[in-house]
Amino acid sequence: MAFDKSIQSLHYLVVDDFANVRKSIRSMLGQLGAANVHEAGNALQAKTILKDIPCDIVICDYNLGAGQDGQQLLEELRANGTVKYTTQWVMVTAETSKDMVMGAVETHPDDYLAKPFAFDTFKHRLEKWVKRLEDLYPLLTAMDHKKDDEILAACDSVATTHPRHRAWARKVQVSTLIGQNKLEEAEAVLNELLAKRPQDWAIFEKARIQMKRKEFKKAKPLLEEVLTANPNHVEAYDNLATCYLNEGQEEAAQRALMNATRVSPRNLQRQVRLGELARKHHDYNIAAKAYKEVLTLATNTRHENPGHFIRLADTLNTMASKGSEGDQRRASKSALDVARRMMDRYPEVLPVQLKGRLVMCESLDIQGMESARDGELKKVFDMSMRHVEDLKPEMAMEVAKTFYQYDKQRLGDDYVDALRRQHKDDISIQQQLFMLQSEPLSESSKQRAGELNHQGNSHYRDGDFDSALKYFGKALDHSPRHPGLILNMVQAHMKLFQADHNAKHLQSMERYLDRLLYLPPDHSQQERFQALMVRFKALKQEK
Repeated sequence: MAFDKSIQSLHYLVVDDFANVRKSIRSMLGQLGAANVHEAGNALQAKTILKDIPCDIVICDYNLGAGQDGQQLLEELRANGTVKYTTQWVMVTAETSKDMVMGAVETHPDDYLAKPFAFDTFKHRLEKWVKRLEDLYPLLTAMDHKKDDEILAACDSVATTHPRHRAWARKVQVSTLIGQNKLEEAEAVLNELLAKRPQDWAIFEKARIQMKRKEFKKAKPLLEEVLTANPNHVEAYDNLATCYLNEGQEEAAQRALMNATRVSPRNLQRQVRLGELARKHHDYNIAAKAYKEVLTLATNTRHENPGHFIRLADTLNTMASKGSEGDQRRASKSALDVARRMMDRYPEVLPVQLKGRLVMCESLDIQGMESARDGELKKVFDMSMRHVEDLKPEMAMEVAKTFYQYDKQRLGDDYVDALRRQHKDDISIQQQLFMLQSEPLSESSKQRAGELNHQGNSHYRDGDFDSALKYFGKALDHSPRHPGLILNMVQAHMKLFQADHNAKHLQSMERYLDRLLYLPPDHSQQERFQALMVRFKALKQEK
């Protein structure tokens, strides 16, 4: 398809939050004969216009005030297909910081225009954009239609007839061949190019081919060669991290991603990957920093979701629980702030409101603010009871666990009873609830119960069953539903009954065994429970 438009007939969109700047660029376009010029003062207005009017050239400022910036706008419109390859996107910016520049580069606008610019500069650049459209129009159209055969044919045509665009056409050609899994053909093109002179992009594409073949060891030295020649090649760092991950070298992968974020921090997916790896390796400071960037980068974009808030808040609380007193205070307060921001952002979303309050409970507990924590727990209970039928089982289980975690047995039991009624026909959920109630404890209670149980076992092995019973009983005070502890009590009473035949031991055995009738068939203590039940019935019959 031939390009049959001129500067006069093209459609333009000028996006800038300052009306006087829009007016100035519109005036320049008018002096050059442009008749179809549209204006947008922010990203939302730009999206509305582009939805209805396919524009040939978009001249967009990087900073657009409140809402999305130019980088975020371009990323979204490219992703949803609103902006085609046949639309020339020009990023206008006065920004000189490396972070902003590299972030903009990664969205691949067709050109940049630095502020301030004179009329002659603008005229020259506009002619260049129109000429690019004319030279590449058949290729860009084929790319819009995703017709690989037409793309490859157009690449050869461009490389032959328009030398200034030859390198770009070869990049498109190689990328298309790799996408078709024609790896040998792509490699042949690259080898021919590299035989003439070294080119970073060509070496990088050779590495990508090796990765497609799962030859990660062969890909790594190629990526390292690219980075030696060009330390700012962020995609090489990303792919190097992928190679390391596929070889099980997670710490090396994290280092590669950290290098990438130092070069270009304004990439959301890269920061998510870094946060996940750092958290996995207990590097909570790095994880928190990454998740903070994610939250910032996702704001006002299609990537914005509660999960980003939750990951950051959970990481901050983990930092607080493991840090010094000063670190605890700072991190837990930050987690509180993140939880509140999330709840303000999603006021009508029930799971978000509940999760936010659960995060707040943990933060307040870390700070030793038990009264405030208990107040939040009561709000969680009231909200959960009002919406028992609305919550997914996973969220409901997390709520129930939290009550028991903070020794709120009554709240936990009441809520579990409500869940049991709500899911009366779901055997899997019923079993989960039984398991949850078998040991609904805080960490401190679990630890103390374990210590007392250990002492009880020592006395039991020594044949001092009275002392064993005493310590098992103390352990049960801290963990009243633990099946293992309950069965320890049964065994101790059994030994004492065999010695003195006192009926009170039989009564105690029966009482404790009845407490475990709920155990599901696949519970780890089920076999032991059944064996002791048989022995108890035999002793009872003998009596």
